[in-house]
Amino acid sequence: HHNIHLFNRELGLLMKCRGHPNVMKIHGWFVNEATCTSNIISTAYSHTLRSILYTVSEAMYHDVECSIGNALTHMHSMGVIHRDIKPENIMYDSDNGVWVLIDLGLSRVVCSGDMSPNVCSRWYRSPELLLQNTAYGVGVDIWSMGCVCAEMCTKRPLFQGHSDLEQLQLIFGVMGTPDMEWWNMYATKWPYGAFTRPTCTIPLHEDWEAIDETRKQNILNMLHMDPTCRRIPHRKRDE
Repeated sequence: HHNIHLFNRELGLLMKCRGHPNVMKIHGWFVNEATCTSNIISTAYSHTLRSILYTVSEAMYHDVECSIGNALTHMHSMGVIHRDIKPENIMYDSDNGVWVLIDLGLSRVVCSGDMSPNVCSRWYRSPELLLQNTAYGVGVDIWSMGCVCAEMCTKRPLFQGHSDLEQLQLIFGVMGTPDMEWWNMYATKWPYGAFTRPTCTIPLHEDWEAIDETRKQNILNMLHMDPTCRRIPHRKRDE
């Protein structure tokens, strides 16, 4: 019953967001009675962003940034948070020459109540989720997109923590220590004992020095510590 509930939720959200060229297109669904599983029939996509992530050209980077930015803008306008943005969930539609956001299995309609903080893969998880906040919004998707864009530029994951605590320490080390107002708003939910507010900042890795300034600023705008200040870059694919 739990799996049926999740399937119905994903199907409902795919139907809600359907019609956008950068969101996974579904053609139907069926139930396999032999295995008691429900299945969605979607367009067959050629490859994931993960498979070519470290060989991305300038033009391809621009296409990915625009495609995923457009997909998220559409989903967010429909009141839906994806909650699992990562290179594996970005696929290429070779028939139409566009990148597509897939897998809405963790997606939710934005609500004012509590939502699970245990979403998104750790390397792409925003600080408020890592700190176990249950009230959050579309900013968690924008943070994940910023991490993906940074990884395309530097050819390595931006934050590679092996635990939630290490992931937070890496984020604060690179992005800077949040001020006390942020700390009091987001860090009070940490459930795993004392967590000392860090005070040191590690400069962005030298890989960043080669990144175009506009692109770098776009990434930093997505990685703003305040979720309400994160911004998706808005440019057309042919710009």
